[in-house]
Amino acid sequence: MGTICIIKESKDRRMRHAAAELSKSGVDVIFERGKSLYRRSEGTAGSAETEVPPETVFTAGGVYTLYAPGVMVANPPALAADKTAVHYFDDEEYELKNALLTAEAALAIIIGECDVSVYRSDFLITGYGRIGKFIAAYIRALGGNVTVYARRSEVRALASGFGYAVTGGLDDTADLAVLGKYDAVINTVPARIFGGTHLAALKPDCLFLELASVTSYDEEQAERAGIHTIWARGLPGQYSPVTAGRLIAEAALRVIKREHHD
Repeated sequence: MGTICIIKESKDRRMRHAAAELSKSGVDVIFERGKSLYRRSEGTAGSAETEVPPETVFTAGGVYTLYAPGVMVANPPALAADKTAVHYFDDEEYELKNALLTAEAALAIIIGECDVSVYRSDFLITGYGRIGKFIAAYIRALGGNVTVYARRSEVRALASGFGYAVTGGLDDTADLAVLGKYDAVINTVPARIFGGTHLAALKPDCLFLELASVTSYDEEQAERAGIHTIWARGLPGQYSPVTAGRLIAEAALRVIKREHHD
């Protein structure tokens, strides 16, 4: 049974590298552009495209690996009984390795945007999930001082067990006073955590690096407080697209293998 991977065409360089890796593994890679599907072949004269009628894709046997949110086949024609829609982000190994790349890129931003070294500087990391854990480890490895903010006591216990300072509150007077010591705040929590009083308590030269899918602060309040904010999304595709593409291809192949074996 052949395997078809549908990749949404975009400026995200990861996907081009993922497509190349998948093609090497014998996967039939089909690109989506608007409402059209096509195959791309490389030759001595350059690349050539052949349009693929959607009905032939969806009536052919195989496993669909759907790439990227918003891909056309999110609402496909009826799938045959032997078809399964799978996603590369249904793979914990991929999530962890992608978090590592995100943290590595975040560290590059911190080094490039802060006027102080990581060494001996103070950092607040809000959230201690995959990305938060990697960033904390990277910063400490370079001699930085890390405080982890987490609401749940068991998460704070985990961070404390790894030697980080922890806090579970940002709202009382003592917490607000402590905010003024940080050289950078790195948020990984997709929720509104920082209000105007929090932002006003930060150093004027504090870097606020937002890594979540939604901002944890109000942009107008941050501007009034004079805080340097960077909302950094899609970092693996910007900083390490070749590696990120390989990780996507590897994850897709693992997911496909699982589907075939189930």
